Amino acid sequence: MPKGLKGVWYSLTGKYQKLKADNNIQIETCRKRDREEQHTLITRLLKERQNLQRHFEDFKETYKTQMLELRQDIAHYKEMGGKLPEQEARDFTHSFEKTYEPTL
Repeated sequence: MPKGLKGVWYSLTGKYQKLKADNNIQIETCRKRDREEQHTLITRLLKERQNLQRHFEDFKETYKTQMLELRQDIAHYKEMGGKLPEQEARDFTHSFEKTYEPTL
């Protein structure tokens, strides 16, 4: 909006009212565009979130299944008399220390 003498002149000639009306139309047009863009963005992000959530749920289910299978394999291995790798390594180190005598 013009200021000073130019503003007074616009007011007297009616240009001020026309300029003000044009500005208000532009403001409403921009607000409508912004609301539509925001709505589109929110919708897209919600769909993306739902898709990610489905993938995450599938991943969790696969993880649960694999962990259950792993626990069952470990239990079966123990039932067969096997030792877990950590125990085997400790037993090997312990037996090696017993039999190894350094010579000087």
